[in-house]
Amino acid sequence: MANDDGADAHGLSVLTAAAAALGPPLVLANDIGWTAAGTSLRFPGGDARRIIRDGDRWTFADTPPALLAAAACSGALGPAPDAALVGVNHGPNVGGMAAHSGTVGAALTAAAHGLPAVAVSSDDVHATHGAEDGPPHHGLAAALAVRLVSLVERLRRREGEGIALNVNVPNLPAEQVAGIRIAVPARALPAARLDAHGAVRPGIDIDEPPDPGSDIALLRDGFATVTVVCGALPERGLRDGVAAIERDLLGGGGRAGAAAVARAHNHSTRIG
Repeated sequence: MANDDGADAHGLSVLTAAAAALGPPLVLANDIGWTAAGTSLRFPGGDARRIIRDGDRWTFADTPPALLAAAACSGALGPAPDAALVGVNHGPNVGGMAAHSGTVGAALTAAAHGLPAVAVSSDDVHATHGAEDGPPHHGLAAALAVRLVSLVERLRRREGEGIALNVNVPNLPAEQVAGIRIAVPARALPAARLDAHGAVRPGIDIDEPPDPGSDIALLRDGFATVTVVCGALPERGLRDGVAAIERDLLGGGGRAGAAAVARAHNHSTRIG
């Protein structure tokens, strides 16, 4: 397990608690956020300045998430994991921008090592119609990620086939989420412009309106989205599996029967 929001991030603690259902998790984090790191394996200082270990929890300094995933999968930190969960990231990772996410980058790195991997993010932009940075609702996202990584393990065609999913969940109380849908990436691409002082300013170009069935369009309609970003899964098996998870977590239709999930998982447990 890893994230790109830092060791003390609320999303990481909630995901760690939920992942305990699969067995004792190996938790990797950096002491600062490494958002937009993509699959980078380098860091500014050249060498990690500090490593703190507390049992199966490791905290590094200035280390991008993909490098943490590579270290774990290579056996540098002990026995390699059987699966990877990354997040819960603060903010959406959608469309072509997902390739630049440190959260998704760690999942792709784990998939390159042959693991089932799920990157999960909390969308406080599209689903909330711009009401960013509201109170975190990470319980459903964590529960969904845990269920999906088990589904990927069942559906992949052979052992050692790496699969990565990119998951976005509305940052809303679980009972307000419309459902869970398989999505294609919207056209949301990285852009950059020069300001009046000659500095390069990053930005995002998004097609409006987004294509129906895309991650952005579905998030705006209140749905959680699941996108395969590495590998291939049987289409029917994935569809049926996601529908079964939706019934279990959202009471069969979304926006109802999900309060128990929120109460069970939406809490903050400080790790380390």
